[in-house]
Amino acid sequence: MDQVHQTQKMGVTMRQSSVLEFVTEHCQKFGFSPSYQEIGDHLGIVSKSGVKRIIDALVERGHLGILPRKARSLVVIGSDI
Repeated sequence: MDQVHQTQKMGVTMRQSSVLEFVTEHCQKFGFSPSYQEIGDHLGIVSKSGVKRIIDALVERGHLGILPRKARSLVVIGSDI
């Protein structure tokens, strides 16, 4: 399945898909989610607010969850990636 078709199926933009993929890989490798700064650095997103908007969209679409009152609290929901 090519990247464009996969992105449309998931209901996310290419940038959101890149963030979701990075968060998924980071969680699998290290056992905890990356910080917003690490996400931005990895994907070339300069502002943390830009990363937050992408994360918020992924949470709204049900691809990520956020644990309350905890640092590095992103949780990948499902395994579409």
